[in-house]
Amino acid sequence: MEGRTDRIFFVLDGAEEEYAKCKEHNVVMYDTSFGTNSFGMPLGCFTTVSETGQTVILAVSLLRSEKEYMFQWAFEKFHEAFRVRPGSFFTDGDLSMIKALKNLCAPGGIWEGTLHFYCVFHLWKNMYKNVSPLFVGLKEKWREVATEFWRITKDSDERRIMEFQNEWKALMKLVDESASKGANVKAGLAWLEKWGGMAEQWAARHMWGTLTYGVHSTQRSEAIHSAIKRWLHVSGTLEELVTFLVQYNIESRTKKEAKAVSLALKQATDAYTTMPVVEAMRGQINALAFEKLLGQASQALSYKCTKLPPLPGGAGASEGAGEERYLMQRIKSAPKPRLELKADGEMKKWEFAEDEGLELCDTDRITTFTWCSCQYTKSNGFPCRHIISLHMLKQKFEFCPTLFASKWLVIDDVQKFVMKNALLEVPKASRAAPSGPVTTQADRFVSAQTALRPLADLMSVSDGNLRAGQAWAAQIVASLQGGQGITLPPPPPTLVAAMGGAGHVGGGGEGGALVPVAGGGALVSAGEASASAVGGVAPAGRGRGRGRGRGRAGGRGRGDAAPLVPVANPADDESKKRGRKRSNRYTPPAGPTSKGARSNASG
Repeated sequence: MEGRTDRIFFVLDGAEEEYAKCKEHNVVMYDTSFGTNSFGMPLGCFTTVSETGQTVILAVSLLRSEKEYMFQWAFEKFHEAFRVRPGSFFTDGDLSMIKALKNLCAPGGIWEGTLHFYCVFHLWKNMYKNVSPLFVGLKEKWREVATEFWRITKDSDERRIMEFQNEWKALMKLVDESASKGANVKAGLAWLEKWGGMAEQWAARHMWGTLTYGVHSTQRSEAIHSAIKRWLHVSGTLEELVTFLVQYNIESRTKKEAKAVSLALKQATDAYTTMPVVEAMRGQINALAFEKLLGQASQALSYKCTKLPPLPGGAGASEGAGEERYLMQRIKSAPKPRLELKADGEMKKWEFAEDEGLELCDTDRITTFTWCSCQYTKSNGFPCRHIISLHMLKQKFEFCPTLFASKWLVIDDVQKFVMKNALLEVPKASRAAPSGPVTTQADRFVSAQTALRPLADLMSVSDGNLRAGQAWAAQIVASLQGGQGITLPPPPPTLVAAMGGAGHVGGGGEGGALVPVAGGGALVSAGEASASAVGGVAPAGRGRGRGRGRGRAGGRGRGDAAPLVPVANPADDESKKRGRKRSNRYTPPAGPTSKGARSNASG
């Protein structure tokens, strides 16, 4: 709809500091939810795990629709804000979201190298939806199938990566042979076959080879959405939403930091009888990481080790080539846990011992002093119980420093400040038009924005340029609507004159202030305007000036800027009253917004 904001993105305070510590090793979760605001716009939260273990909101998007190009816009805004691609990105199975990520993670994309993982929580939900109906009246058979599903899903041993497809086919055979008579087995098997072909994006033996700090799903992000819905009504305003999100982050950090201090004091005063190799890490890693390390160390006493022959020449380093290898075995056998299900066949609880590095059943592991086939160390960023046990049994008193991820290391405020500045010094990735044939709506959208960028720059020079550009753009729209796209109207003389030396307005947008656009119904950044306005639709501000205000567009990043002062949205004489009402609804009154959020919106 003309004149209506259709997408908003903003970054919360402290997000850059959080992201700067891990840069390309960050894990980001993204999930959307309806019913959080009066605009009917799905709320999307970009979240991560902080050094104290709490879920932190980095940035937020509000999108008018859940289409591919909308998600791609949100992901690109995230990249503009944080400069460095995440190491891994978790989503549910939304097809539009998946397509947008594929565009960014493709060769040559701004997120090339980022691994996209699916939430195993949503995968189970779909498993229950598509497969459990095949076992009506066969509760124990369904328990057997569900247990086997989770055994395959949670098996993290690197040695069994090549065995996955055989195990999955065996699961499909079990479903085929034990399903109820007359059930639509074919559909259930087709679903299993589809997801079996994408195991690299959800199965633990594949995922745990990537540092995710123990994240295996989007449940953290969903917990935030649940909290938002408990406190906000569907008719809530944008200001209320932003205020709540900022306050949520502050309170979450405060509680976790207080808990971390209490935990550190407890660790310092309690008379722990710890292994020398673990004790050596006290003070070098933060309280949460040390507590987790103690948890792993408590299990290390349950193992014995047997030295294995060296690997033959040419074997991969992932199998521990070049180091002494040991077979780690539990001293006492443990019973295999039984999966607990509700009466309707759903899961009773989602916590799995394997996720926390707890081994309740007998599983042998191959281990060296820097690697273990369980992959817990790779996934969590600190040594597993098997590596700790090997150090204890062989009387090694120091861990290799590479076993600990940078997130868990103790650093002071000065180092955090330096890291944040280093992150913000990374040049922004230019948004180039897609190469090759332009076929999808998202590709065409990117191409159009790239082509119109110089026009938007020229239109931002003066009010005269803006009016001339709007009139010209209106002629182009009319030409396209009339099927005359081949013949374009000539540009207005004022724009032709400006093309001679206008260049890029605002010197690249460094610290550019936000200025009102006469008659445009919004604000743009004097540093960098990203889109033109046709018929009063608001252009998107993309300057790096800090805009702590409200409006339809805003700058984001470093530098100071004047508060956003919304310009009246034009309405024709016959619907002036209705136009004013609509403007009041979507454009809050002038003044600073909730401190702690920096926005970037587009109409």
